[in-house]
Amino acid sequence: MGEESATAKGGTALASLALSGQKSGAIVQDDWTQDADAFAEIAAQLRSYFDGKLTRFDIEYVTSGSEFQQQAWKAVETIPYGTTTSYGRLAEQIGTPRTAVRAAPHTEGTTP
Repeated sequence: MGEESATAKGGTALASLALSGQKSGAIVQDDWTQDADAFAEIAAQLRSYFDGKLTRFDIEYVTSGSEFQQQAWKAVETIPYGTTTSYGRLAEQIGTPRTAVRAAPHTEGTTP
């Protein structure tokens, strides 16, 4: 999902990213408009990342969500390319219980 943006590359800010059939993924609504061209820049960056050519995204995204969710997403952004971390480490980083961090991207109306 995306939202039009005058400042985003390609004109679309990413609002949600999910794979078809993914648990907690967005469900297409009747009033949504399909426009593959709006996501061309985002798709190109994702392809480049999975091809091993891109290590940092330059994608504008919608920053809706609770203060907690935004803290969790900012913590995720600090994970260096090619490394992994745990929910426990992210929780420590933002000072919240581990189970809360796991729930952050799955709360209704969020930006995963």
